Amino acid sequence: MPSSRTNFNILMLGKRGTGKTSMLAVLWNELKKFTSREIVYFRQDWQTSNIFGEALSQLKEMFNSPGLSIGEGIEGTDEPQDLSIELCTPNHTEPHLQLNFWDYSGGLLSAKNATEELNQKINDAHIFFIIVDAPALMELNGKFNNIRNNPDYFRNLLNNRLNEPLNVVFIVTKSEKYVRKNMKKNLFQKVKASYYELIEELRPGSNCSICIVQTLGQIVLNELLVNKDSAGREYPIYTFSKVSENSKFNPKDVTLPFQILLQNAIISSINERRASWDGLNWLRDLVGRDYDLAQALNHISEVTKVNNDSSSLVEFSDLKEII
Repeated sequence: MPSSRTNFNILMLGKRGTGKTSMLAVLWNELKKFTSREIVYFRQDWQTSNIFGEALSQLKEMFNSPGLSIGEGIEGTDEPQDLSIELCTPNHTEPHLQLNFWDYSGGLLSAKNATEELNQKINDAHIFFIIVDAPALMELNGKFNNIRNNPDYFRNLLNNRLNEPLNVVFIVTKSEKYVRKNMKKNLFQKVKASYYELIEELRPGSNCSICIVQTLGQIVLNELLVNKDSAGREYPIYTFSKVSENSKFNPKDVTLPFQILLQNAIISSINERRASWDGLNWLRDLVGRDYDLAQALNHISEVTKVNNDSSSLVEFSDLKEII
């Protein structure tokens, strides 16, 4: 069995309704379809399985509505959720790696000061998933970008970690309309411009990526409506529609973030294990202690390359070319 289970913590940041839980549930569902259980498999506890199952059911139900219109889509939640997925291989009874997804409450992110709990999660996170709401960025000249995506807030939130190399992944959701209109480059440009200060302040050795994911594939933004609350403050309401009456649940590129995540998590796990063996790693290599994990990483990299469009991903070294 593995010498010990290692943990890898993912802090997911995004306002309510940006699609954090939906994206994660679809990512998990797609990964199970593509990976070979003979090499690597994933399992989750009851709570995580229940949350993923409910989210998937709601997403798929959207395709059963008559006609094209599906209204406002799925309502977000203000409840923080701690989800976990274990990475296992057939030759071992215990998991090698536990991925802890901290889906932080969108409503709590509206508070002026980060809570003690959030600060602790920021300190303990190995990688940050920042969920970017594409319509807020693209519609009405970005009129609602600040209140929906809050780029300045997230930069300030991570301020205490900017003195060290960070792993940051911007995951662009609700992007189907713009992908269909061949606006990927424009979307990359907008994300980089919006989070320019955070990206520029990342230390050498940091890893930063922008992933454009299509959680549903064949449901697109129909209209962004401007409404006002009782205090006269404007806020957006989105309506969505199916591409056709026969549209099917067809997510695309949702495993891109997981490919990046697992590259970091598995390498981190191997390094942590090897550090505990000090000068005896030659023996570890001789008995192949890290073989299964390395094989799992290679397999996941291959299947995600086949099932993802590389043009939906821009990595740190290429960001300077996104003008």
